[in-house]
Amino acid sequence: MTSQITQTLSHASQQWRNRPADERFPSIVALRDHAVRSRAVSSEVHVDMGRVRVEARDGEVVVVGPNGGGAYPTHHAFGQLASRAGAPAGYLRTLPAEIAAPAVAHGLARVAEEGRESTLLMRRSATGRELHAATSTKYARIWNSEIAQRLVDLQSSQPWWTFPTAFRHAGQAAKPGEKELPVAFASDSDMFTFLCDYEHGVEVRQADGSSHTLARGFTISNSEVGAGRLEAKFFLFDYVCSNVLIWGARVIREIDLVHTGRARDRFASGFGALEDDLARHALSSDRTDAEAVARAQRLLVADTKREVLSSLYGSYGKRGLGKGAIEAAYTVVEETPRYGDPRSVWGLVNGLTEVSQRESHADGRRKLDEIAGDLMSRAF
Repeated sequence: MTSQITQTLSHASQQWRNRPADERFPSIVALRDHAVRSRAVSSEVHVDMGRVRVEARDGEVVVVGPNGGGAYPTHHAFGQLASRAGAPAGYLRTLPAEIAAPAVAHGLARVAEEGRESTLLMRRSATGRELHAATSTKYARIWNSEIAQRLVDLQSSQPWWTFPTAFRHAGQAAKPGEKELPVAFASDSDMFTFLCDYEHGVEVRQADGSSHTLARGFTISNSEVGAGRLEAKFFLFDYVCSNVLIWGARVIREIDLVHTGRARDRFASGFGALEDDLARHALSSDRTDAEAVARAQRLLVADTKREVLSSLYGSYGKRGLGKGAIEAAYTVVEETPRYGDPRSVWGLVNGLTEVSQRESHADGRRKLDEIAGDLMSRAF
């Protein structure tokens, strides 16, 4: 999916704010080394759930396998077990293990009667064996270490991919004393990283005739325990601030891969060529993007303000776009000459996007951004 809307991306900033010290890494190599060590102590076990017991030991829930070995589930794995058992994990966590364990066991017995097998991901730790995931046998695991190794290879072949530097713009060299913001995170359930290319900027012409050079960036996230998809976002951006908000992001292309079916084959053929994808991202021309913007600037939604408001409400009123928001977006464009004609697709996209930033609720912002994106698609 590609978008020409200028956005402030906050997903990297959320990671930056919320990760504890033991989930932060100073380099992609350090992230890779951690992921490799984690995989070395991991093993996958395919089991008939009818041969698995769930017991309480010393006040903790423990999962006991067919050979009598026990494993203590992580917070995430307990939630997966509870889900497979058809029980509310949040409520079970409030109960003593002596009550929660037989409740989960009862639900899993029903699953076993239906002939369902599971894949259990075990890890050895200093305190014993831990259960990190309980998924169906259809789950196609892609290891964090595989992705991290691809990123190490990427930086080796394309050394211009670095961590972001606060307030640095495309074409600017890092100033003396400036430090990169190491956005490389991993926990026992997921990983996330953000890399930038300041050397191969893209010159984008604005509606007022001026031009601006944008840097390139991408983020990648993955969960090897079933907590999320493998996702990659490619974008151009103006700058990153010190808390890793990505300002002026546009030309966004998103790829996500659900861990099912032939996901590993798709990873091998698609994400396995990550270096090639990112080389194209770094060295490609912005001609296609510029042409799309030009079309959006020329394309009018309607001839008059009244007709524009009526047309947008007719198209998007059922999706929650109110007349007040449409009027506000039109006014924004009228008051912002660089957005161009307020009747045009480009002008209204920018107006709606700016109005969305005034929304106090994330759902409201997302709704307006989605509508703006749909409107922009008229220019393609």
